[in-house]
Amino acid sequence: MSPLARVAVDDGPAFAAWFECYDRAQRDASGSDEGWLAEEWRARAGDDTAPVHSRLYRLGPVGSPDGVAAAEYNDLDDTRLAVAELYVEGARRRRGLGTALLAGLIDEVRALGRDTLMVRALVVPGDEAASAALGFARARGLAHTSTSVRRVWDLDDPRRLADLEARGRDRARGYEVLVLDGPTPDALVAERARLAGLIAGDVPDAGAGVREEHWDPARVRDLERHVAAMGRRLVVALARDRASGRLVGFSEVTVSRTRPRTAYQWGTFVEPEHRGRGVATWMKAAAARGLVAASPATSRIVTENDARNAPVIAMNEALGLRVTAECLVFVAGL
Repeated sequence: MSPLARVAVDDGPAFAAWFECYDRAQRDASGSDEGWLAEEWRARAGDDTAPVHSRLYRLGPVGSPDGVAAAEYNDLDDTRLAVAELYVEGARRRRGLGTALLAGLIDEVRALGRDTLMVRALVVPGDEAASAALGFARARGLAHTSTSVRRVWDLDDPRRLADLEARGRDRARGYEVLVLDGPTPDALVAERARLAGLIAGDVPDAGAGVREEHWDPARVRDLERHVAAMGRRLVVALARDRASGRLVGFSEVTVSRTRPRTAYQWGTFVEPEHRGRGVATWMKAAAARGLVAASPATSRIVTENDARNAPVIAMNEALGLRVTAECLVFVAGL
């Protein structure tokens, strides 16, 4: 059995084989007909000097891997953690390949000076793959620390979007929402960065310990450049308190420019003292409307939230989102 090997995004044949294996396995695991594009992975894993970057790995032959993995390393906020996905080709399972893939990844993470590994496993709710993932992780010392629920928001009724936005506006009196399709204006970027830095301490702990995130205007600009390098569009709704003039929340949604059918919700946040007033609903509806205006071929938004985040889940259900998959999160100390 070949040891774990690093896959470089500029190694055409090796990367193509890695991506084909990853894409097929990820679609099978999620029950979805779409996933990350090859050019998006090139941007995510093409620069080890980037403060947040990924590395790609394969197990087995270069042209036909038995299994693949991707691990993200964040050098800005948590230098002890690696967050990974692992996939073994369906026909090659139950041969010890998953165990070898995990062991090789652990060795790689340790060699990089990290002491905590988080593994995310995407499954269809109720599918036997979920129980298989739980059993595999338990047998290898990974603790199941949380579950995120993936939902889809179908954007097939513009009138409903307009109604949701109007209802949010009616509730959120005293606020205004700005929708950006492009870089954040210089006058707002510092406030945008401040809000982004508050999310990590506001969501349920996924099991690796809460670490403060360090955001400044330069990091916002890096995010915008990274999204552009991935070939994606980023639409952001910003909520501003009219009385103080300060930003109090934001909601991000992003979509591929080359395959625009499915968009993804990224961060959504409202400062605690401004919650319960319809601000989040207004922002999400406004961002969705802005996205559809800029990208008419987009027909759905995928979002993922920790199953313990009851307020956000209640809002998503009120918006009509439907469950499509779950992400099981496992953590191991190394």
